[in-house]
Amino acid sequence: CNAAQALLSSGVDGANSGGALDMAERALALDPTNVKALFRRACAHANAEDWGLAREDWAKVLRLDPGNQAARRELGPEQIG
Repeated sequence: CNAAQALLSSGVDGANSGGALDMAERALALDPTNVKALFRRACAHANAEDWGLAREDWAKVLRLDPGNQAARRELGPEQIG
């Protein structure tokens, strides 16, 4: 999960979204309810402009952790129901 964040923050062209997605997927294979990995995967999807998948993951984060302010900010009030 931290590796996914590092890739998202690196600014390296092409590596950030795909690599971060891969790292988050690996973490989720071990623990499908890992909130941090779900959030990182959502960010990777958003970086790749795959907005539907990003919203799905942020919504999953909020189902698991309703008080997660970062996911609330990313999802936006119109998507939270």
